[in-house]
This record gives sequence, C-alpha cells and structure tokens, in this order.
Amino acid sequence: MKKYSLKELRENNNLTQKEVSERLGVNKNYISMLENGTRNPSDKMKNELAKIYKCSVVDIFLSIQTTKRLTETKEAN
Repeated sequence: MKKYSLKELRENNNLTQKEVSERLGVNKNYISMLENGTRNPSDKMKNELAKIYKCSVVDIFLSIQTTKRLTETKEAN
C-alpha cells in the first residue's frame, strides 16, 4: 500500500484546501495546519476526511504519519 500525505490525498481528489474546509465547516488555515503537520485531527475529523477523500480511516491515519515524517525530515535539514 502506497502511503500518501494528507496533501496528496486532497490533490488526488482534485480538491483545494478551500473546498475541503468548506465541506468540513472549518477555516482553510486548519486544513493547511493538518497538511503541514502542526495540527492533529480529531477522530471525528479523520472520519470526515476519509469520506471526502474516498478512502479508509486507516488511510487517513497513515497519511498523518507520512505527513509527520515529511515534516520532521524537512526540519532536520
């Protein structure tokens, strides 16, 4: 199974941060923070993201872990 970042999941569904934020009823900045690993979504939010991105909650969990690893790698360099 290929692991995607949250940003990749969103882009694979041809969605903008604004579109996702409107569907979730949150600020666009919140979606940005999720994608850059500075915020963690609640379980409810993970379920909603899975519906929007047409994937499983496990895929969302793995994408959060992938996002964190990418962020840690960038910070280390």
